[in-house]
Amino acid sequence: MKIFVGYGYNVRDKWIEGFVFDLIRAFEGEPVTGKEIFGQQLEDGVRQQIKDCDALLAFTTRRKRMTNGKYTTHQWVTDEIITATDAGLPFVEVRETCVDRQPGMPGGRQYIPYDASARDECLVQIAKALGKWRQRVKLQLRPEVVTRTIRPYIGKAGFHCNYSIYQDGIESAAKETKVIKLQGGLFVHVSGLGPRASVQISIEAGGKMWTSDYESIDAVSVELRKA
Repeated sequence: MKIFVGYGYNVRDKWIEGFVFDLIRAFEGEPVTGKEIFGQQLEDGVRQQIKDCDALLAFTTRRKRMTNGKYTTHQWVTDEIITATDAGLPFVEVRETCVDRQPGMPGGRQYIPYDASARDECLVQIAKALGKWRQRVKLQLRPEVVTRTIRPYIGKAGFHCNYSIYQDGIESAAKETKVIKLQGGLFVHVSGLGPRASVQISIEAGGKMWTSDYESIDAVSVELRKA
């Protein structure tokens, strides 16, 4: 599970690189950031990094104080949230107290409040979110006539297996996953699923393509058909 972490690259937010990154790793995840290609505007490379992840954890912490006593936050973090929304990725905003809701941000979403004097409470809520994102399902590929056809191509050049997630009316970008040979057939692992998510599997092998309908995560198998 790859989690993109959006935050301010400054001394005030340095705690995120310690506490939050370690928390993600404790949930067997991999924290990803755009720090190496950071700029005032969200670069295409960062957008692609976000799309390649399973979820986004975005920290809208204080930046500049406004005349009304509230604060702006980091523009690139709000852009990262918009990118995740457009890609259909699950995300959680961690909003510091007194940070004003930013224009252009998707509405109707719950957020985790962050108070620097009660950081432990925020970390507990982040842990709960990571626990939900960690949900991973194993799906068997069917029917057997298709799995027999694709089996010889697994691991060879030109073989690709992708999955897309449909949740809350939004279809995610396709993500690549591995096809695993286990006793009883061929299986794929899919992660980054919410409780109402459905999954579609697509396979390219030997110059041909197969795809499934969107299946509920409660399903134990997916039926592939030639595309």
